[in-house]
Amino acid sequence: MRKKFDIKTIRSRPRFKIKTNISQEEFNRRLERQFRMQNKALGGYIGKEMSVIRVRKDKEKFWSPQLQIRTEKDEDNRDLIIVRGLFGPKPTIWTFFMFLYILGGTILSFFAMIWVVKSQIEVETDLDIWAWIGLMLLVCTYVASRTGQSLAKEQINILKTFMEKVLWDELDGNIYE
Repeated sequence: MRKKFDIKTIRSRPRFKIKTNISQEEFNRRLERQFRMQNKALGGYIGKEMSVIRVRKDKEKFWSPQLQIRTEKDEDNRDLIIVRGLFGPKPTIWTFFMFLYILGGTILSFFAMIWVVKSQIEVETDLDIWAWIGLMLLVCTYVASRTGQSLAKEQINILKTFMEKVLWDELDGNIYE
């Protein structure tokens, strides 16, 4: 019997999806019970269909992750519910990094295109420096995000262990990603 679920570590926001035959009410009771047991380490809120579990504010860092949990009825089998989990940074951090990726990609694309066209028609230009700036912005953003992920690995494991304890009986091979 398998008592753990795997997270794809290559993703920037690892996720899982579990089908279980417990009811949404029972799942929420288990979630609340485990949440109360770990209230010194974890914070967040538990809703009927959507919950967010994160590291408590006093232990929170810039790179601290959170676990978003969503439950829904299975369309094919009404006796089952689907539990979806998403590990990731706070939405403000995620938005900031997406802004940097889009900005870097736009700068790189725009100025690289102008630089290539001008070099094809043999016109001198100094715009290639902007293409390099866009590329460096993309690389720096990527390195910063990977560094944040490695710094948050311990806290992700705390959240993952929390979820494994909530679903202890259900983790027997019916997990897919």
